[in-house]
Amino acid sequence: MLGEALEGRTAPAQLLDLGCGEGYYSARLEQALLDSGIAAELNGLDISKPAVRAACQRSRSIRWLVASGAEMPFADASFDAVSLLFSRLMPDELARVLKPGGLLLIAWPGEDHLIELRRLIYREVRPSGYDPLSQLGDRFRLCRHERVQYRLSLDSADSIQALLGMTPHSRRMPQASRDALAALSRLELGLDVNLALCERR
Repeated sequence: MLGEALEGRTAPAQLLDLGCGEGYYSARLEQALLDSGIAAELNGLDISKPAVRAACQRSRSIRWLVASGAEMPFADASFDAVSLLFSRLMPDELARVLKPGGLLLIAWPGEDHLIELRRLIYREVRPSGYDPLSQLGDRFRLCRHERVQYRLSLDSADSIQALLGMTPHSRRMPQASRDALAALSRLELGLDVNLALCERR
């Protein structure tokens, strides 16, 4: 989605992956752009020092920074595009660092995202109703919205625990649910993710 929008540029696109964590999505984005022949200079920013240290080992060509997304250490209108994948939305700061006409790629969970896992953790699974697009106000214009769904099989206790550790559920789940998940060696899951590409006005 983002690659298509960046095609045809003569100068390398200046990109930021905000809330990059350990850099998995940043590195995948970098490789996808390279494979498409799109020149880009990537930056990854996260508030977690351990996460950014791990990201530094994933790619040496991406510029990694430790900072808060609420007050980013970048000049106004620094970037052609910003990706915000499963992270907190801060419309004012995003609009500040993006160039006019710059692109914002957002990913957030759909209502059925990891529903099987959530049913194992909680007695009642309630819809979140989360809609980041409603928070963008008049700063951005929606260009494209897609819902991506597919099935995934986890075939070991380690992979189940690794996935759990990537979710916010691991920090607030009851002990009984934690014990039940620790006993599983296989789990079938459905992924449900929203992707939206927006343009800064």
